[in-house]
Amino acid sequence: MQREWVNKSQSANGAEQASPHPSLDQVKHALLLQQPPRKKNMRSLFEIITITAQFLRPPSRPSFAELVQKPEFLLHPEKFPPRQMKFSYPPSSKPLQGAFKIAHFGHTDIPLFGNSTRVCTKQTFSTSENSKKPVIYQSQVQAANLSVELNCLGWASALMDLVYKFMEKEVTVRGLPAFEVPQMRYVQAGLAISNDAEGRQNAYLLEEFIDSEAPGWFVKYLNNNSAKPYRFKDEERSIRAEFLSFAQHVQFIETGGRALLTDPQIITNP
Repeated sequence: MQREWVNKSQSANGAEQASPHPSLDQVKHALLLQQPPRKKNMRSLFEIITITAQFLRPPSRPSFAELVQKPEFLLHPEKFPPRQMKFSYPPSSKPLQGAFKIAHFGHTDIPLFGNSTRVCTKQTFSTSENSKKPVIYQSQVQAANLSVELNCLGWASALMDLVYKFMEKEVTVRGLPAFEVPQMRYVQAGLAISNDAEGRQNAYLLEEFIDSEAPGWFVKYLNNNSAKPYRFKDEERSIRAEFLSFAQHVQFIETGGRALLTDPQIITNP
């Protein structure tokens, strides 16, 4: 009991912390773990590529009203303010693969989204009838595909902004809701355009990193085939599901039945 008291302490909130004075057993254990790196770990160092690129990102997140007034705002990424940066990712690792995009997790040399240097690197691909192996689009075709993705993200964010603007207006008439309104948004993103010494060009979509190892990181609230939100035992999740269903109604009404977000891939602000 005496050694346990010496080697462990508690923070103000009761969490256990490592002591600055480890025991001799702890020192021995740490030293015994020291050994040369494994070959497979050293190989992984050479499987990471670093790319120098221009990062193109909209100068601001326009509101829905601003996009309606300037619908071409997101259609010309070549006009976005460029930023010189480097990013790296392991291309030989198995990527995450969707219907038409693959994704790798990587790092940048400067923070692009908030204070984090972690990013999700995406590219579009095609498949043939003879092979399901993804074939990455090159150069201008890749840039065009990803520009469409960036444009869709911008409009999706604007449609969520439309919902919150609607609620701000209604609060002045109806008062505050009886529950805490979920604060939800789409990920931030931008285009990375590379041009190496041999003249090869490529394009990538860089999105802010979402920790997929965190418990409960992905929750399905709505589906494409139904307007009914999922029902959860957890009250907080039920409120989020109902809020997203409510958001679809607001978007449909406020756009005159012309637009709404289905199956929203959205994150909750902390």
